[in-house]
Amino acid sequence: SDTRGLVDLLPLLKAYIEDPAWSVGDFQAAQIRTSLLYSQASREADAALGATAARVMSKDNPLFSLPPADTVSRRTFEEFEAWLGSSLTGTAVEIGVVGDFDVENTIDLLARTLGTAPARPPHTPPPSYSTPIQFYGTPGRWQNGVASAIPRAAVRVQWLVHGCSDVHTVRRLEALSEVLENRVMLEIREKLGSTYDPSATVWNGETLRDDGYLMVSLTATPVDALKLARRIRELAADLAAHGLTEEELEAVRQPILSGNDARLRDNGYWLFHVLQALQEQPGRLEWPRSRENDFRSMTVAELNALAAQYLAANQAQTFVAVPQSQLDAAKPAAPAAPAAPPTKPAKPKKPKKARPTEDRSSPPRISPPPSR
Repeated sequence: SDTRGLVDLLPLLKAYIEDPAWSVGDFQAAQIRTSLLYSQASREADAALGATAARVMSKDNPLFSLPPADTVSRRTFEEFEAWLGSSLTGTAVEIGVVGDFDVENTIDLLARTLGTAPARPPHTPPPSYSTPIQFYGTPGRWQNGVASAIPRAAVRVQWLVHGCSDVHTVRRLEALSEVLENRVMLEIREKLGSTYDPSATVWNGETLRDDGYLMVSLTATPVDALKLARRIRELAADLAAHGLTEEELEAVRQPILSGNDARLRDNGYWLFHVLQALQEQPGRLEWPRSRENDFRSMTVAELNALAAQYLAANQAQTFVAVPQSQLDAAKPAAPAAPAAPPTKPAKPKKPKKARPTEDRSSPPRISPPPSR
């Protein structure tokens, strides 16, 4: 909303919190949308890759991957209402407001709207049984076939990283990911002559955890998918072994610095990166103040150390999803049956001699073994 509309927006928000007005029809529509995730995972390359990667990253942790479809379909509207309703009505509320407004007037407006709701208990940390999901960096390659006739493949290469709970480390990992993205882009467009658009990022699920993944993703034609995945690993391994240059760091740093003022004026940055988890991490208030100096002060040596620590070829996880028809066509043909040895000409039979009745006849000829 704009500043003038805040006076109408806050009472509406208060009404939604006090009475979400859920309906059975909306719940059923949400179930249908959820069921589509299962068909997408079997028919779309990106969705299939994501589902497989989630299972590998968490070692099939049920909190991090799709549950069985029948488990979802059995959930009822009454279960949903009892579970989420108590959270909306009986737990602490955190209010975040960002934008261009008068602070004292906005506080007064919040007091006259959301502040008139019944008192709630203070914020409490998650219960002790709420154990975090562990991420795994088991290296390897996982390949999916999807039931699609569209000649489109999804590729992702990723490396487990640590330090995501420290904003200074995350910024250096993000800069390193952009250096790698630029190298992949240069390789694909200038050396391979392709127009694929790779994207690199550091991901930890927007959660308050220390581990995450540095990922490089792209879509390609199925015939190029494995070749591109291998080339991404090779480029990352070269970065780990030989490091980056000052010019590569500047190519990443300067666009960030030139856009920093606009970034700090963006409501989305303040809302999602600063305010969203402020109660758990009060230090996030310092993120905007340290951002420019942090990027100015990072060095080639710091990024090279991170590259050497994480981007070695034997630490990569590779995920590829292609149409199943492509996998079937790539299977080697069954080997032909070996030719039978030439038959030797029969020797002239000698006249039979009288033999004792206990003598046995010659053993039968053994045929060539069947094709295995």
